Amino acid sequence: MTAVSCFVADHGEFLGENDTWGHPGELRLETLHVPLATRNIPQIGDIVSLVDVPSILLGENHKEGTFEREVAFATYGKKKAAINKSLIRSDEGTFTYDGDEVTDSSLDRDYARFSSTGFVKEDAAIEDLEALGYI
Repeated sequence: MTAVSCFVADHGEFLGENDTWGHPGELRLETLHVPLATRNIPQIGDIVSLVDVPSILLGENHKEGTFEREVAFATYGKKKAAINKSLIRSDEGTFTYDGDEVTDSSLDRDYARFSSTGFVKEDAAIEDLEALGYI
């Protein structure tokens, strides 16, 4: 049996885009695109969610995980986002990765069906920036 490896983060980071650093609770491309690297893993799709990682490591679908995801979701408190191969849908609208506003009824439906639950720590952005050594 070949050993498999997977390196993944829980979110992306702003690295100075629009003078923004860290991850201050904005569901934009910079925080929704998450680093993922694998070794000795069978082919996976273009869209991967963190719930897919156990499936990737096990080599078979596990609970909500899959190898053929078309849409992934993210939440931050009551904010939510849906992302597919080429678009991001959030409360602000549907946008291409280049920031152009578009209409996509399929992604709009997926976004509407997704229920956002979670919590927000009010001073999380400051703590994150301190922990990263930016302030």
